[in-house]
Amino acid sequence: MKTKRSLQSAAAYLVYGIVTTLPMIFGAVHPIVLGCYVFVMLIGLGGWLLLKPATGRFQFPSFFTAVPVILIAYLILQSIPIPLDWLEFLSPERAARVRMVNTLADAGLQHISLSENGPVGFYRSFFLLSLLLYYFAVKRLIAGRENFQEILIYCLIGVGAFQAVYGLIQFINPQIGILWLANPERAAHGTIIYKNQYASLLNMLWPLALDQKVPDLAPGPGCALSPNQAVAGGAHAPSR
Repeated sequence: MKTKRSLQSAAAYLVYGIVTTLPMIFGAVHPIVLGCYVFVMLIGLGGWLLLKPATGRFQFPSFFTAVPVILIAYLILQSIPIPLDWLEFLSPERAARVRMVNTLADAGLQHISLSENGPVGFYRSFFLLSLLLYYFAVKRLIAGRENFQEILIYCLIGVGAFQAVYGLIQFINPQIGILWLANPERAAHGTIIYKNQYASLLNMLWPLALDQKVPDLAPGPGCALSPNQAVAGGAHAPSR
């Protein structure tokens, strides 16, 4: 029992760490950084899910679970090298191009993936699989660990507060740049290279902070929504 609690605590702290640090390192857009996070989610959270299987009766996967699983399987199948004869049956045009390469460059390709770029397909499939495992881990931790959701929300609020303050300082003093990268323009980026992604992140996080700090008020006369609900709904309006 103690071991299970320790593993659950380790998984919870791993999720806290991912949520807190992921936006801090350039928004994790660099392939090496993203690859490290994918590895941590596959091994750490995936291993915890295997060691702590779900209890209860067997249930068929829901539609929202089956769709990403089918997509991941499709990407993997397209990325696996297959014999050239099989490729000619599945995709004659792709096989014709491969045979032309063999003729012109004497490449001698006999096993080739159905996809034009197999390694990219594997990369995307592992990325999607890590997100799926992350979803299941967070869902199980919310159901089985007290105060997990509240702490997770406060981690997100902390990230948003840091990014907002950092962006304001960047706008006041453009020489600060983005972490250790120089920023020639006068703009708020936070720790994220792309301004649109930075704005989207703040646009998602500030309603969480407002919901945690402002108490729910009863709707006024003629108002169908409380102030918090109206503000949260406005956060989904298209930005200009």
